[in-house]
Amino acid sequence: MANPPLQDEEVVSIDDTANEVGGVVDISPSDKARLTMAYLVLAGVAILLVLSWASLMFIPDNRQVQAQAFFDFVRAFGPPLITLVLGYYFRDSQS
Repeated sequence: MANPPLQDEEVVSIDDTANEVGGVVDISPSDKARLTMAYLVLAGVAILLVLSWASLMFIPDNRQVQAQAFFDFVRAFGPPLITLVLGYYFRDSQS
């Protein structure tokens, strides 16, 4: 059984469809600034965590106490800072 021929109203213009594809809406400058700030804060905390872990692993034994203090500091302030940044960004983006 063959398909019935297309009627005029069923024809889709490829040009119209191509213009609709990829119609991405840019985010506002204030949202872009907040996202950039959140990215930089989270990346900074991640770098501090990696540096503190590396200092514990590779530092000489006579500096181990200072490395442990740095790691404890980053471990204590990192998660609250991350939750503050994420909470601020996602709380305002929901409304």
